[in-house]
Amino acid sequence: MPSDRPTYAPIPAAGAPAPAGVRASRGARPAGRFVGLALAAAVPLVAVLGAAPAASAATSSAACRTALSSTLATRDPTVLQDRAVAPVTVRRGTATGVRVVVTRGGRTIASGTAARLAKGTTSVALRLRGTPTPGAVRIRVTGTVSGCGARRASVTYRLRSASLPVRAALRGSTEQNGRTVVRVLLRPVGGSTARGVRVQLRNALGAKVAATSIKGRLTSPTEAVLRAPASLPAGRYSVAVTGRSGTQKSTSSATQTIQLSKATEIAPAAATPDPSRQRVQIAWSGASSAGRDVAGFVVPGVGYGELVCSTGTQWIRVFPTDQSRESSMLTWTYRSWDGNSQNAEKALREALHTQFTGRDFNEGFNKFQPAEKQSTGEFTAILSDRGPFNAPFASSLVAPVGVHVTWAWDFRDPNNARCNAQADIVAQTPGSTGVGSAQVLWRGDAAAAGRDQTVADLPGVGRIQLICQATPSGTRSVRVEIPGASTLTTREGSVDTAVPFNGPVVSALPNNGQLQIDTAAGARILISSRWKVNDPDPAQNTCAVAAQSVAS
Repeated sequence: MPSDRPTYAPIPAAGAPAPAGVRASRGARPAGRFVGLALAAAVPLVAVLGAAPAASAATSSAACRTALSSTLATRDPTVLQDRAVAPVTVRRGTATGVRVVVTRGGRTIASGTAARLAKGTTSVALRLRGTPTPGAVRIRVTGTVSGCGARRASVTYRLRSASLPVRAALRGSTEQNGRTVVRVLLRPVGGSTARGVRVQLRNALGAKVAATSIKGRLTSPTEAVLRAPASLPAGRYSVAVTGRSGTQKSTSSATQTIQLSKATEIAPAAATPDPSRQRVQIAWSGASSAGRDVAGFVVPGVGYGELVCSTGTQWIRVFPTDQSRESSMLTWTYRSWDGNSQNAEKALREALHTQFTGRDFNEGFNKFQPAEKQSTGEFTAILSDRGPFNAPFASSLVAPVGVHVTWAWDFRDPNNARCNAQADIVAQTPGSTGVGSAQVLWRGDAAAAGRDQTVADLPGVGRIQLICQATPSGTRSVRVEIPGASTLTTREGSVDTAVPFNGPVVSALPNNGQLQIDTAAGARILISSRWKVNDPDPAQNTCAVAAQSVAS
C-alpha cells in the first residue's frame, strides 16, 4: 500500500563515506603548478565537509527532543468527560507503544494507549478515573519513535470552569406555515442531570431567534423543538443551553455551533419524537467543519445517536437510555481509502454496549490513525437490544433498528477539506408502515428451551421463522416464505456470497455474520446472527438473532 509520507536519506556518521550515488560537485582539474595550490586550498574545505555530519547529528538530536508530544483536546471538563481524548503529535517517522497519562498532584486521573501512531496528530482515547474538574493537570506521553528511540514529554495544562453537562446536536429543520422549526437533541453528559434547562437559538450576531424550556429534570436524551417567528435564512447559528447541574444552585451554560441549510432538513413526517424512518446528513467543505460536522438522530426504543465527520473524528455513536441493557450493532463495512475501488475492504464488525464499555458505544469509519486523507465507504448494520446484562433471557425486546451509513471525505488539502456523510435509520414503531421484525435471544443452555425459535409475519414480505437451538447438534436456521425471485447474501469475516432463490428462502444461520435477502418486489430483510453452542460450560453458550424487514 503506497504511503503519502515523505522518505528521507539516512544521515551519515562523522567520517563515514557519502551514500552511494552522492558525490561532491567540482569543476575542471587545474593543470601543472596549480595542482599543489588546489590541494592546499582543499584542506579547509575537507575540514568543513567533515564537520557537516556532526552538525546534522545535532539537528537530528534536536528533532528527536520534540518528536513526540501531547495535550488535551479541550480545556472544558464537561467536553473532556463527554469525549476523553488526548491529541498526540508524532513529528517524524512512527511511534509505537504510546502511553498518555494525565495526573493531578501525583494522582492519575486519566490514561490511554496506542500501539502505533503515524506521523501527524492523532487523538488517543483516554480512560477517565472520575469526573474531570477545573485546575492544573500534568500530561505525560511516552513512546518509541523511529530513529529516536524511547522518548517522553510532559506539559502542564489548565482546565477551566466546567460548562453545563449537556450536549446538543442538530437533528434537522423544517418549514411549517412560513416558520422555521429547528429540532435539537439534548443529552446529559456522564450520567449527570440538569434542571431548569432553557434552550435558545441565536443567529450569527448573537440575537435570540427562538427559545424553549425543558420541563422537569433532564436525565436522558430529550428533543428540544425551537419554533422561530418567521422563516430563517440558511447560515451559522448557535444553541445556548442554560440550567443547573445536579445540586448546584448557580446557573451554568453550554453553547454549540450549528449550521442550518437544506442539507440538514428533514421531512415533516419524520420530525416526530419517535420516528420510524429518519435521514440525517453532513455536508461541509473548507478549512473548518465547526457546527457542520455532527448530526443527531433518535434510535427508537434504545436512545439517541450521532453521526460525526470532521478531520479529527469520523464515526457513528449511540447513547442508550437504559444503561442496564446490552446493545449490539453488527455492521458490514465496505470502504476504500486510496480512491481505488479494487482495493476496497470488506469486514464484519460488532460494536457493543455492555457493563464494561461506558455509557455509549461507537463504530468508526476510518481505517488508520491518523485518519486516511481520502475515504469512501458504507455501513450496513442492524442495532439490536439484548436485554438486561447477563440475564438468561429478556421478557421483551426492543425491535431491531436498521442503520445504513455512507461517507466520502477528502482531507488532503487542509484549506479545502470536505466530508459528505448520510445515515438512514429505520425502526418498527407503533406508527410505522412496511417494517417488521423477529428475534431470538437466550444465554445458557438452560434458558434455550421455549425461547429458541420464533415465527412472525413481515409486512409486505411474508412469514419468517428463526430457529436457534442449543447443543452442537441443534438446528440454527431461517426460513422466509417469499413468493417469486429473491437473492440471499451471506456475510462472514471479510467475505460475502450471493445465491439466487425462487420461492421460500431457507438458510443456516451463521454463528457470527449477517444475512441479507433482497426480493424482486424491492423489500429487504437484514439478519444479524451470533451464537455459541459448544462451550464446555453450558452456561456460557448463547444465541442472539435479530431480523428486520423493510418493504418499499
